[in-house]
Amino acid sequence: MSQHRKQISQYQKDQYMEKQKSYERLTSYIKKHEEYSEDNEWGSHEILSLFHEVVLAAKIFLANKYKIRINSHSEIEEKLSGFNKDLGAIYKNLKDIAREFRYEKVLPDKMKKELFVYSYKDFFQKLENNSQV
Repeated sequence: MSQHRKQISQYQKDQYMEKQKSYERLTSYIKKHEEYSEDNEWGSHEILSLFHEVVLAAKIFLANKYKIRINSHSEIEEKLSGFNKDLGAIYKNLKDIAREFRYEKVLPDKMKKELFVYSYKDFFQKLENNSQV
């Protein structure tokens, strides 16, 4: 891999990490200063924050694996599915649930949140297993 591509890859990782820190600060602020509940709009924010972690991990994994820049969720899903169908399917499931809370402004119900958390853990386990290959 050329030095230029390594620099681009590192720059992307740095950007992703900064965005993640921003999500973490916002989540912390909300929990300290607002009426936080898993069943209100701030509970939806928590799901979106967790999904951002998934996106961040997927982009870093794919940048390291394929040395390419990923610009959209569909690209992430496509590349993950090409590498491992289960990983791509889990990503799609997490994306679909997160989108419900973001665009449809759905308040999180217990079943959806449990499904999201289970899929979130499964995603990271499979990602870790595939990173060691």
